[in-house]
Amino acid sequence: MCPEVFKERRELDDETKTLTFRGLEGHVMEQLKVYEANFQFIPKSEDGCICKITLNWEKHNDEFPDPSNYMKFIKSLAADMDDHVINTFITMHHHAPSLFRLSSNKLFN
Repeated sequence: MCPEVFKERRELDDETKTLTFRGLEGHVMEQLKVYEANFQFIPKSEDGCICKITLNWEKHNDEFPDPSNYMKFIKSLAADMDDHVINTFITMHHHAPSLFRLSSNKLFN
């Protein structure tokens, strides 16, 4: 299986604490007119937050399937970010409170 190509533009909004990945080119854009993944980090305590994930897409036509494989990819990307944050915190502080927990687990199951 050939790896997929995805060219994106990343946008950071410090005010809303949002990271947006906007699809520009690649395999996903062959099926979709719009592909946008938003990660909004909502502070819950001094050392923790929740990540709200919103995936917006528009298909070129109804013949294409919903992008469920890309939804799974976004979920795994968020889980990787969670692991990275926790491992970084462990390295720095030798213990790991719940820094970053996905509020979107039920969206993709």
